[in-house]
Formats: sequence, structure tokens, C-alpha cells
Amino acid sequence: MESLRSKRHVELSSQQLADWITKQPDCWWYVDGDPWLTSRYLFPCPSDEMATALEAARRNVLILDERDAADTEHVAVPDELDRLANRDNRLQERTWLCSWEGDAAQWLLAEDKERGFEE
Repeated sequence: MESLRSKRHVELSSQQLADWITKQPDCWWYVDGDPWLTSRYLFPCPSDEMATALEAARRNVLILDERDAADTEHVAVPDELDRLANRDNRLQERTWLCSWEGDAAQWLLAEDKERGFEE
């Protein structure tokens, strides 16, 4: 599997990502494919729990930047994470392909709109 590091990506600390998620108070989140997070936390979860999980990781996160090369302006991460989100799904949920720095394994961070509607 090709590492996310070899593709266009942005890098931020798990604390920065946690801080950004905290600013999304009405959202629910899930993680797919990361054994560290999924073995310690239950998903889907609300923003405050997702932020706690990311704070505990204390690692840098790489997030795939799928924008066309001609369309790439500087992204002030994490404030503009919405611009990096893939919304090509039924509910237009924001999804990001992620990897921990130094780890080739890739995982998905995604908003869970269906869960948010149930609450």
C-alpha cells in the first residue's frame, strides 16, 4: 500500500485536529481502519468524545489533499479542514483519509450525519 506521505497531504497534530473537532459541537464522528482508536473508543461518538480520543493519541496526523494541483491554494490547517473534506457520498458527510505520521496504515475519519439526526 502506498503511504499517504507519498501523496499530497497536510500535516497537523492530533491536538490541532481535536481542537477543530471541538468547534463542531453538533456533529457525530466515526473512525474506520485505525486499530489504536477503534480499540480504545466507541464510534460513532459526539465531538467532545472524538476530541478526547485524538488528544490521547499525541501524534501528528497526515490528511490526504485530493484537490486538483491547479486548485491548491495554501490551506491554513486546521481552520480550513472543510476544504479538504471529501463529500462524495449519499449524505454529503465530510470524510478525510488519514494516517498517523510514520505509519503506512490509512484510516478514515468521517462525520456521521445519520447518528446526529437520531440524537
